[in-house]
Amino acid sequence: MNPRHTPQPAHSQLTRSTSNQPLLNPYDLLMTALLMALMFVGVLFTPKVLAADSQMAEAVNRSGMQRMLSQRIAKAYFLMGLGENQSLAQKQLVDGIALYNDNLTFLSRFESKHRLTTSLPELIELWQGFHVLVQQPVTQATGRQVLVASDELLLKAEELTHQLETISGTQGAEIVNISGRQRMLSQRISKLYMAYCWQIKGDEALDEMLESLSEYEIALSFLRSAPLNTKSISHNLRKVAGQLTFAQKSFDKLSEGSYLIHVVNSTTDTMLKQMDQITHLYVDAINERPALSQL
Repeated sequence: MNPRHTPQPAHSQLTRSTSNQPLLNPYDLLMTALLMALMFVGVLFTPKVLAADSQMAEAVNRSGMQRMLSQRIAKAYFLMGLGENQSLAQKQLVDGIALYNDNLTFLSRFESKHRLTTSLPELIELWQGFHVLVQQPVTQATGRQVLVASDELLLKAEELTHQLETISGTQGAEIVNISGRQRMLSQRISKLYMAYCWQIKGDEALDEMLESLSEYEIALSFLRSAPLNTKSISHNLRKVAGQLTFAQKSFDKLSEGSYLIHVVNSTTDTMLKQMDQITHLYVDAINERPALSQL
């Protein structure tokens, strides 16, 4: 509770009569203070407040997921251009579009309910153009447009996620944001790899891919030392570290002229699924934490 809103005790009404005699003895005053303290704690931990915290963590999760989907949908488009596992690529593209729309519906309702002003309308506008683009016939020319548009969509989703994290003002939201961002990085790494293999972007794609790999490693190290980690979260983070090591071996093969498209796609998808599970575990941990603090 903001100190500016803390009720000030009316000392003259509680302790003094017109004859300057105390109305309450010290024991009564102590019990009154304890009762007020318990009422204060009750306000802090009402179900309404806890529900708001839970909803905000989920909003950060959903917004963060939009970052990942911008990269995953583009990657699926590139896979189709490469002629690699067409049915899987098509499914990833269609499923990604459906999930993106579902998340926009959730975020729009959340923003309206809580009367928030964010960059969500701008994200929706960018999405509408991107949505049309990825449903065009698969060509390298369109692929280059998809590559640029996916980065614009990513930046706007990143902006929205940081806005929601700031509004939340909790460390838990920060952890959900960082964990959720790992999902995006796994798909960005894969997208840039496919763009290079499809020859719609040159060596710059590899430079950006290595930069994303470095970001992924740094964030993973941060998450592994997070105080909020449960045994399940720590276990899953160790599994992600193993997948990252395996993926890096595939990237090393590029210098030998070997394109391990299927291996990279499969490995980064596994990293995505693991980080998605971990992100939801963080959301669950945040939801449980206030209840524990009352003990």
